[in-house]
Amino acid sequence: MANNKSKTNNLFSFATSELSQDAFFCWSLNWLAVKEDTEDPYYKYGKAMLDLFLGNNKKDEYTDVLIKKQFVVEFKRNENNNPIKTDTTFGEKAKGIIDILVLFKDGNVPHALIIEDKTHTSEHSNQIAMYKNNLPATLKNSNDAEIETYKNLSSENIYTAYVKTGIMYSDDLDMKNKVNTTISLDKLLKFLDLFHGVSNQTISTINSNIYLDYYEYLHGINDFQNEIIDNFKKNQYVDNYESTNTELGYKNIFQDPYAQYCFLKKIFVECDENRNSSDGSKNDEIIFKSRIYSGSNKDGTKWTQYCFWKKQFETNILPHEKDEHESYALFWRIDNATMNKEIYPYLALRYYDKNINKYPPSPNTENNDKCRQNIFNKLQGYIKQHNIMEYEIDDNKVFFKKESRKGSVERNLLYIPIRNLDGISLTEISKVLHDINSKLTTYCKTEFENIK
Repeated sequence: MANNKSKTNNLFSFATSELSQDAFFCWSLNWLAVKEDTEDPYYKYGKAMLDLFLGNNKKDEYTDVLIKKQFVVEFKRNENNNPIKTDTTFGEKAKGIIDILVLFKDGNVPHALIIEDKTHTSEHSNQIAMYKNNLPATLKNSNDAEIETYKNLSSENIYTAYVKTGIMYSDDLDMKNKVNTTISLDKLLKFLDLFHGVSNQTISTINSNIYLDYYEYLHGINDFQNEIIDNFKKNQYVDNYESTNTELGYKNIFQDPYAQYCFLKKIFVECDENRNSSDGSKNDEIIFKSRIYSGSNKDGTKWTQYCFWKKQFETNILPHEKDEHESYALFWRIDNATMNKEIYPYLALRYYDKNINKYPPSPNTENNDKCRQNIFNKLQGYIKQHNIMEYEIDDNKVFFKKESRKGSVERNLLYIPIRNLDGISLTEISKVLHDINSKLTTYCKTEFENIK
């Protein structure tokens, strides 16, 4: 007989999409609409969640609450009935879709909350601003009888919230400057704890299986992330990793995006902060703004990068690309390589220039093309001259010679199989890599800053 002791049948283990999370938030908020007794535990729960999403704009009471999922917003049109291009990324699109729209009244005054809900993706194309700008006109022109009393909604009474239960990358952290409220996994978990029986500060216990499944699902993610952090504290990165969570555990944890993100953040942000705390260093949200980001390989596997230096060529590349600026960058990338059918994680310092292999070169930028071709060679020469490949971390030689793929726009300057770092503290790793970053940044500023 199979041992089912550690097995669960959680709905959200199967329903992992953003639409499923949308449905949970709608279900939670809708208790404000279906419960009339303000002392009812579910009414209190719904109100508390709306308070959470509104943040500093929360109200004492909410009436006439209406929840709309996947609400279609019509974009403004000109006299020729074409969408006004207030955002060039949207182009000629005539509409957008708000994940969750909450309409409510404070007294007799109508208000609206736009919720952009994400799990593993990020906001794009200035979505939320477009929705907010076009919502009043959409409501005014709507034939939906339910929103009749919201047709005169003032734009100043529209609030925005950004919710993400996945990793908060640099672009996600920057959402604080674009919306009224941002909700991370940690913030959402603290809220859910208030309605769970184990909390010492429980407002009202919610016993619904829907709530409990979502609660346990998020805590499972959080527990797994904490396991990764604990193993990093033990200087265990690959070989010695063990997880108590059989559903989420990996021997190679760097196949998981959170491990990649956490490793880079701790090396390039947190360890640096600890060393420079007496200097009043900036907080991590500012330090790595627009620096830590993630993407996918062709096979769907994830990589994560930390960019520490970038230079833009303010020169036209081709006649039909008059507004396009080319740039090159230096960054550390965590990814996985396959050798002998096994997957090995690595950390590589790379030089990027998408124009480096352009052929034939553009006549009007021939000199700049030559400069770009030379940058990589000069960086390689600097690394060789200063014996950076021979650097040791905690008396261990960790760098490995690795040629780049032919024709790649990303070229390896340094390469570390992460297995080589097992047993070495993040603090020691950070010291060496920060020293390398500092030397290369200084060299680039001196050698390449005047390239036009």
